Amino acid sequence: MGKTKEGLGAFQSVLVVVLMIAGAAAALSWNFEQQEEFRPFKGYDEAALQDLVDAYGERFEQADARYEQLAGARPEIGDKPLIAESVGEFERIQRIAQNAREAGHQVSYAMRDKKNLQKEVWIRAHPIEHWWNTATRF
Repeated sequence: MGKTKEGLGAFQSVLVVVLMIAGAAAALSWNFEQQEEFRPFKGYDEAALQDLVDAYGERFEQADARYEQLAGARPEIGDKPLIAESVGEFERIQRIAQNAREAGHQVSYAMRDKKNLQKEVWIRAHPIEHWWNTATRF
């Protein structure tokens, strides 16, 4: 009779461990589904994704060069004796500043898209690490 209780106790211990492992796996899987982030380039195949990486890299370089050119340039402010000429000068300076801000926005958007593409490439190259990182993030 003592052996039966010992066998039953060992079985219960193993059952508890198995249930804990199964529960942890289910929790990780559920958490992965809850934490899954938006991936705008998920539906592209490998060749199209690589073409996009190249194109967005060029777009970023062009936008950055344009921003550097506009942000680094300081407009000459003329001394205009008439108010109408001063207002025109003010509007010209404002247009230059607005163009520099717009160029900065374009750099920001291009950088965001480039990072999203690089992230998608990394996820495809490391699917298990991505699953683990996402599933264990709380």
